[in-house]
Amino acid sequence: MAIGNSARNAERAGIKVNRNTVIAYVICGALGTFAGILSAGQIGSVSAGFGEGNEFIVISAAVLGGTSLFGGKGSILPGAVIGIILVTTIMNGLAMMNASPFIYTIVKGLIIFFAIALDSMGHKGELR
Repeated sequence: MAIGNSARNAERAGIKVNRNTVIAYVICGALGTFAGILSAGQIGSVSAGFGEGNEFIVISAAVLGGTSLFGGKGSILPGAVIGIILVTTIMNGLAMMNASPFIYTIVKGLIIFFAIALDSMGHKGELR
């Protein structure tokens, strides 16, 4: 979190920024690979555009869970988990209501808009 808030200040505090950044990317890549293998095994096929369009869902779930877009604040448990449960519940509710596929995009956009609005209201210009 310190690196996300200010890499320069984290380095001044004695944190090895370059090493920790590389480690974070390696972990994310390994977990992404693992998730791709699990998804391919579940579906039985793979396409190049498999996860397209899910970026906004992930970002809105993280922000709803308490992760700040301004850096330096966030948690996986319970934050991001609660955020993804909320977003998944809303998407499943739309599916049960037989909503139009175009409504999904509008709802995703509204979710991320309100999540960012709430996050920016808590951010008063100071670095966290």
